[in-house]
Amino acid sequence: MMEFRYANLLNVLMCTMLFGAGIPILYFIAFLFFTVSYWADCFLLFNCYRKPINFDHSMALKSMKWFKYALVFHLICGMFMFSNSSILPYYSDDT
Repeated sequence: MMEFRYANLLNVLMCTMLFGAGIPILYFIAFLFFTVSYWADCFLLFNCYRKPINFDHSMALKSMKWFKYALVFHLICGMFMFSNSSILPYYSDDT
């Protein structure tokens, strides 16, 4: 179950970083998602779970590795979105 939760968080992170430059509202939506997810996990941890899962450093290392890829994808997709003339048309005073 925890692996599914971890994959879901990474999925939201990657989609936000890929398309966030072209759709800035995704940053706010991702902020809301991660905030609600944090508080839901805190509530479940303190009220519903009996024994927490033992974590080690491997999950943090995996997250850092995927976040590096997400940052590179964010830069590349942002460059393509901002350089596309149909998304951001350029109008000069000469026309």
